[in-house]
Amino acid sequence: MGELSGKAAASVLVDTNFLFIPARFSVDIFDEIEGLLEVPVRLMVTTPVVEELRGLSADEKPSRSREAAFALALSRRCEVLDLPLVPGETVDDSLVRVARENGFYVATTDAQLRRRCRGDGVPVIFLRQRSHLALDGHKP
Repeated sequence: MGELSGKAAASVLVDTNFLFIPARFSVDIFDEIEGLLEVPVRLMVTTPVVEELRGLSADEKPSRSREAAFALALSRRCEVLDLPLVPGETVDDSLVRVARENGFYVATTDAQLRRRCRGDGVPVIFLRQRSHLALDGHKP
């Protein structure tokens, strides 16, 4: 991600569905996030997110498989955090937990995850009007 002098980097955890945005809506999530936050950005995915994408890329439906393969390729532009799920935890649970514990943003298109983050004080980056990214909440 780009370097802007004198500003601390923002760490953003990217959810599985967020990586589908470029294929579905032709929005450059990498440039948009930097423009939205106006600081250098450190985009990250967790190992469970990568595993979800691998599973989806093996989907029998060709269009779903192609989108997931594209999203998986995009995930390689992110730093991978090797953070396995704790017993009984979902991928969304882990994203909220890791973001809250580390002061990270979460990037998602999932309305339920967005509400959970908002309730836990985690700022969320989301797609607005299928055309641009927006921020919900403030940096902790």
